[in-house]
Amino acid sequence: MLEDVVVIVGAGHAGVHAAVRLAAWPGRVVVIDEQSGETYERPPLSKDFLKAEGQGDASIPPLRKEQFFADKSIERVHGRVESIDRRAHLVHIAGGRSIAYTKLILAPGSAPRALRIPGGSLTGVHLLKTRDDAVALRDALRPGRRVVIVGAGYIGLEVAAAAAVIGCETTVLEYADRVMSRVTSHPVSAFFERLHTEHGTRFVFGAEVTAISGDGHVESVMTCRRLVVPRRCRGRRYRRGAESPPRGGRRTRRA
Repeated sequence: MLEDVVVIVGAGHAGVHAAVRLAAWPGRVVVIDEQSGETYERPPLSKDFLKAEGQGDASIPPLRKEQFFADKSIERVHGRVESIDRRAHLVHIAGGRSIAYTKLILAPGSAPRALRIPGGSLTGVHLLKTRDDAVALRDALRPGRRVVIVGAGYIGLEVAAAAAVIGCETTVLEYADRVMSRVTSHPVSAFFERLHTEHGTRFVFGAEVTAISGDGHVESVMTCRRLVVPRRCRGRRYRRGAESPPRGGRRTRRA
């Protein structure tokens, strides 16, 4: 008879806290983590960590120290889950290993949505989810550099605030007509827009990103007014010293 085994896929907040709640359970608890090293808090990655130059990973607190998992007999497995066989109750991990389970908890977290547009994979275009992502972004943020952030949600504004503190020339592109439009009221949006503007961040609303250009490395971002039919719009590049955007297109700063 198969022993009672709870397999948790994902070692973010949900996965680790599920393991903590199951620490006193008499069966096996196995946490599968695609990333190596200690589990860690994600929120600091878009905040203080970006400003902590030269501090390594010291500013990222762990969700639980390794000793906690050892003391509670919680098994940690490093690997990427490739498939799940629900009939056979098996989790298949890249490299050929399989783990049997009686109960399965899926807590892989979300994935950042890449821009599937021309130039979206150029060097200098960053996504932010993992510690490695944050390290790469932190290394790229330097005083005087021009930074374009796509999206004025929580994470976009947090990165914008960090970039402004560092001394970057920061522009935020937002498809909607205000910041954090999906989660806040108009007065709250206005407050945060004003706060960020006072610290040097520039906002462009109604901005649909259509392409990113550069010779191997990102140099400029092209947008189009969202009211224009996307297939027929022509994005225009913004260059320093240019005047107001042409009708039907919105210019953005070079990255």
